[in-house]
Amino acid sequence: MNLLKKVPLIVFILASTFYSSYSQDRQIIDSLQNELKQYDAAKKELGKNGFTLSDSSRADILYGIAFHYLRNPGDTGIYYAQQTLDLSEQIGYKKGIGNAYNALGLIYMGMQNYPTAFNYYNKSLEIRAAIGDKKGIAGTYNNLGLFYGKQGDFEEEIKYHRKSLEVKEKIGDREGMAASYGKIGHAYNALGKFPEAISNYLQALKIDEEDSDKIQTGGSFGDIADIYSNESNYNEALKNYLKEYAIASKFPNSYTLACADVGMGRIYYKLGNDTGAIKYFQSSLVINEKLGNKPTMGDTYGYLGWVYLAMGNYSMALSSADSSLKELGSIGSEIGVAKITIEIGSIYEKQGKLKDALDAVTKGLLLAKEVKARVLMKEAYSRLADINAGLHDYKSAYEADEEYKTNLDSISSNESVQKIATLQMNYEFTKKEDSIRVEHEKENIIKTAEIKRKNIITGSAVVISLLALILAFVLINRQQLKRKKDKIIFEKEKQQIESELANAKTILDEYIQNMEEKNKLLEEFKMDLEGFKSLYDKERIEKLDYLNKATILTDEDWNKFKQLFEQVHKGFLKRLKEKLPDLTQAETRLICLTKLDIGTKQMAGILGVSGDTIKVSRHRLRKKLSLSEEDTLENIAISI
Repeated sequence: MNLLKKVPLIVFILASTFYSSYSQDRQIIDSLQNELKQYDAAKKELGKNGFTLSDSSRADILYGIAFHYLRNPGDTGIYYAQQTLDLSEQIGYKKGIGNAYNALGLIYMGMQNYPTAFNYYNKSLEIRAAIGDKKGIAGTYNNLGLFYGKQGDFEEEIKYHRKSLEVKEKIGDREGMAASYGKIGHAYNALGKFPEAISNYLQALKIDEEDSDKIQTGGSFGDIADIYSNESNYNEALKNYLKEYAIASKFPNSYTLACADVGMGRIYYKLGNDTGAIKYFQSSLVINEKLGNKPTMGDTYGYLGWVYLAMGNYSMALSSADSSLKELGSIGSEIGVAKITIEIGSIYEKQGKLKDALDAVTKGLLLAKEVKARVLMKEAYSRLADINAGLHDYKSAYEADEEYKTNLDSISSNESVQKIATLQMNYEFTKKEDSIRVEHEKENIIKTAEIKRKNIITGSAVVISLLALILAFVLINRQQLKRKKDKIIFEKEKQQIESELANAKTILDEYIQNMEEKNKLLEEFKMDLEGFKSLYDKERIEKLDYLNKATILTDEDWNKFKQLFEQVHKGFLKRLKEKLPDLTQAETRLICLTKLDIGTKQMAGILGVSGDTIKVSRHRLRKKLSLSEEDTLENIAISI
């Protein structure tokens, strides 16, 4: 039993977020605990000769279990994190020590024990920096950003998310980069700096669209829609919410769809369609209750309270607000609690309970100030102006109104609205411009490749013609030499067949080399970009870099490759299809290149992808074919 092959499961697990469903967490924890039992049983069987070095795998499994107790932090999560730390220190596994400190930081942050959490984050950062664990460093910076965000220090949150972003850019973690841009956007949104927020959301959207990450693309559209909604630009908000919902609808009963339902409900409420708003909010609640997502449940109950308040149904409005307060309070969401407290004050105000309303909104304002949520502060001052006026306290009403105007001017000026519109317009224009340039670049690459292919075909025709003449000569001489020269002729025919096969293989090798050369040109182009960075601005360099993403292996390339491959390995593709009918085109390419005994680096050059992508593709194909430890893709290719 090779436990080291279980590591990819740990990698998958640590990619999870705080808001994954409880049932999913439970399934993963059960799976990891089963892995732990298998590991311990295997080591016990080996006895004193057990593999000490592979105890790092056990530490990784323990870290995975601790990580998935984050949704319900407490003694159990701390126990497994401490187990990870103790074992890692015992065997000198520094990465495990850094992981353990990170898990303890997350757990104590969830328990709102911020000083202890901060201490563990710094310990994790110190260890990860010492061993050069860049991915781990990026993760700890991200967690420190969340740490400050939960306490309302959004400026510090932005600072640490930017640090995380810088590391992710260096290691090429595009998915992580998009996530960091989104979190920076959220922090600016909370600060009421909408142009800065949408600028970062557009950066996230650009990466998501380029990488065809549908789920994240939908989330970016939703974030952008929220900004337009806050600016009261409901037409643009609706356009982006609809884009988010169209993508999310492809993932039924998912967190993605639940968020899209909330977005649609919010815009319907803003547009005065209360019935439609309730429909979407209740749909989101059903999904989130199944998933156990308290943050989104809390927000959604709050939104329902808005709708019922607008409809004059005060009892349902208060009931929804209380449910929201319960969910958001249980997870320590200071912003959420502030928002709902202000909402409860609005309900009391509508009921004519002005003193109760004053107490609730004042309390909500204090909470909003603590977390520096300027959008909520603006709303609270607006409510206080009306409530104090109703209580005939005109001095307080005037002061609240002045504070409201100050906050309104700072987060919702005409300049801000215009800047947001300009950012959106520039993004759409740049996307179209880049698309045109990429097409031109692709055409040039295809033309160059076509010229080379024609040269190869011409050379092949000459070789085949010569082979035909030689074969004809051999056949004529065979008749003349008859029995006396039968043995000699037989040897010549054998040599001729081998020569023909060798020539066909040479043509195939030349074709493969041609594809590598084409990709090399793109790599050289990419290197040239580094030299241009000092000459052009960042936006221009990003446009040039985008051109470098042109498709390397076209359908025409693949069809020509198959023709040449079949000359060397006749009937292989047919036999492969019969034996493995469920292979995709990409998997077929991988096995064909494996058949040619092409290494990972060369294979990556031919297909125009990274070496890591090839390794991942091989791993997934092995899993799909249910190969045992002894079986290899090379053996599969040889046996067909």
